[in-house]
Amino acid sequence: MRHFHAALVDLIKELLKPTWREGHLSKDAHNTIVKKAVDKVLGSIQPHQVPVTFESVEHYLSLSQPKIARLVEGYMNKYRKS
Repeated sequence: MRHFHAALVDLIKELLKPTWREGHLSKDAHNTIVKKAVDKVLGSIQPHQVPVTFESVEHYLSLSQPKIARLVEGYMNKYRKS
């Protein structure tokens, strides 16, 4: 579970990095988006479905990346600096 959580946080941070570097997100907005996106993804997975091995985590994240990217994009639109 810890490896999955860490890999998910890393993926979300990578998705946020370009917008963050352009200065369109505050530090608080960045942290809020990461927390909310991780909580949403973890909440949508049943406990017995959580990938355990490194390979299964990578496989799950590669398949789910488009959905996670859309989720993060929605949060970016909501919390972006005006």
